[in-house]
Amino acid sequence: SSSSSSSSTSNINVDLEILEFVDPQSPLLSPLLEIKKENLSETQRIETFFETSVIAICHIKNSFELILIEILKKLSFQLKTLSELWLSNLTSHPQIFTFNVPCSPIPIQVIYSVDQSKEKLNSSDEEREEYLKNQRKKLHERCSLPLNRPYFRISNSSSSGSNQSHLISRLIDVHAGLPASGVKGGKQYLINGSYEYYHYMQDNFDDDGWGCAYRSLQTLISWFRLQRFTSVNIPNHRVIQKTLVKLGTKQEKFIGSKQWIGATDLTEILNELLGVSSKILFISAGSEIPSHAREIAHHFSTQGTPIMMGGGQLAYTLLGIDWNEKTGDVRFLILDPHYVGQDNLKVIQDKGWCGWKEASLFNKFSFYNLCMPQIPTYY
Repeated sequence: SSSSSSSSTSNINVDLEILEFVDPQSPLLSPLLEIKKENLSETQRIETFFETSVIAICHIKNSFELILIEILKKLSFQLKTLSELWLSNLTSHPQIFTFNVPCSPIPIQVIYSVDQSKEKLNSSDEEREEYLKNQRKKLHERCSLPLNRPYFRISNSSSSGSNQSHLISRLIDVHAGLPASGVKGGKQYLINGSYEYYHYMQDNFDDDGWGCAYRSLQTLISWFRLQRFTSVNIPNHRVIQKTLVKLGTKQEKFIGSKQWIGATDLTEILNELLGVSSKILFISAGSEIPSHAREIAHHFSTQGTPIMMGGGQLAYTLLGIDWNEKTGDVRFLILDPHYVGQDNLKVIQDKGWCGWKEASLFNKFSFYNLCMPQIPTYY
């Protein structure tokens, strides 16, 4: 069945037809809005279709009739807004997107309208996101949200499949469920967000003995992907080497070699591939790492990104620290890329490939560089 109403905007008669039922075999699970320009010959007739998606918050004891009324009120408002946006610019295509953001206990629905005449025929998702940048900034300001998280990007909407399962190809968040660190009276400063665990010998590629920093870099990039800061694919070793040669930091013979890379190389790669800047924390000896606990804690409190630690011919990924500021006692949450084996979470945790470590893990005579990626101003 259907219902219809008429409105007039800019002397254009519009017929709104709500299709209340669709074929159960159809992937469309919401009603459609059909807008037709009247008083035109059949050859001049313009039709457009919009999907609607309504969220109505009702008390659990409300009757079905009251719930239906609430849904229809929301639907009516959406139809009115969609039609007004389209009539104001017939080359636009308004769409409804649903977002889960920290400022609201319930999902927020947003209508974005992209002027299709200004888009390239094969424009990328990034170009569309750039087009909507000013609208997103206003949404952040209205919701008092910081401008360093992509809360209202289309790629983060529920309709885009933001459960992120299609982005994940490895074990994620392998530190979850670990036992206590052993620091009495300590405070934990941890990574903020999900990541994938990259380690030796994955993808049937033999990098045992030289690829630990490459794997740590892949874990860092996975964090930015899963937080939707980038859609860049995880680079393999060869892509990483080619990028460093392109930047002029390595010679051509570096490509295809088994040469190590360090923290400064990671900063170059992150900046080139993701546009992400990083700070480097230089520590003259492994024995001095605990004395830098305050700086590391500040990083996790303000940035929340994983850290690559390079020194003593080894690289680790640092996911957090547990630090007692009064006593100076500290433990380091280490994700070890040197693991070789199946992606078995129990083995990885039980054998200490991801776990809380004392400072004795680090070579006390070797210097260490920490690559600390910074969250970009990105919304």
